Amino acid sequence: MSHDAAVPPDKIMGQSFAFAPGQVIISAVELGVFAAIHQGRHTVEALVKHLAADPRGVRILLNALVALELLEKVGERYGCTPVSETYLIPGSPAYLGDSILHNKDVREAWSHLTEVVKTGKPRRNPERVKDLGQHLGHLVKGLYLRNYQTARELARRMGAGSTLTGLRILDLGAGSGAWSIPFAEADASARVVAVDLAPVIPVTREYAARHGVAERYQFRPGNVRELDFGAAEFDLAILGHLCHSEGPRNTPPLLKKVGKALQSGGQVVIADMIPNDERTGPVHPLIFAVNMLVNTEEGDTFTRAEYRAWLQEAGFGELRELLTDRESPILAATKN
Repeated sequence: MSHDAAVPPDKIMGQSFAFAPGQVIISAVELGVFAAIHQGRHTVEALVKHLAADPRGVRILLNALVALELLEKVGERYGCTPVSETYLIPGSPAYLGDSILHNKDVREAWSHLTEVVKTGKPRRNPERVKDLGQHLGHLVKGLYLRNYQTARELARRMGAGSTLTGLRILDLGAGSGAWSIPFAEADASARVVAVDLAPVIPVTREYAARHGVAERYQFRPGNVRELDFGAAEFDLAILGHLCHSEGPRNTPPLLKKVGKALQSGGQVVIADMIPNDERTGPVHPLIFAVNMLVNTEEGDTFTRAEYRAWLQEAGFGELRELLTDRESPILAATKN
């Protein structure tokens, strides 16, 4: 077999080293580099003193961040770019540092992928870690901004506050409340029951209060696998990036409980990473399935065909798509 330049190795070598830029960003956030520069420490010397770090280490890290277009450099002075000012300064409304710090935990788990593939067991079950509150706090806060913006568009397209009013909403795996808060903002008569694990509920309360809708929320701590949601109590149920962690064993009974909790004509909305029915693409949902393999005992990503069958069995009508122009499509179905 000929090994020549007709099949260049650049792509696969680049993919195998793709962890490196992410680790540069993680370390910069951990060290507080962006905050320090934002506060006026623009030279290597000033940052070395403030961070109590090695001069060579600081210099090399800063120059890598310049190459990643997260810092700018003029002479020997460094400054934040518009991107890092927007997303990497603590206290910014769009701060992504929590998500980046969560990725550090994810990266550690991924380093054991070979072992996980052989055993079928995750290196660490996030639901059992000692620092569960901090772990989940980083996760849901990091997901907030992107999910909230998507949910605002979803609420608008569904007619929240115009054709849909007075909604009784069940937000399962609520996290920061990013998926239900836009509905409450659009419709002052909406009421939300937010369900999540007990360590997450304080974050849900925090974000609902930040948006001025907390008085219209009920907060129900617990595991969605164990809680009862009642019968015919809700008009809308939202499962925002929840099913992938529940797995193929737990998702169908969860959807049946959701069907029971909705009144006739009520709707379920599912946002998740969804591969095509052949599981040949897109890339992101299939890579995310590996993330579920590494981090959960049963998690996976599911196709439209799987969701269609599960929803039909749970008493829902035809599956439809509300938002498809993104890596995480949003599916919906109406209870018969």
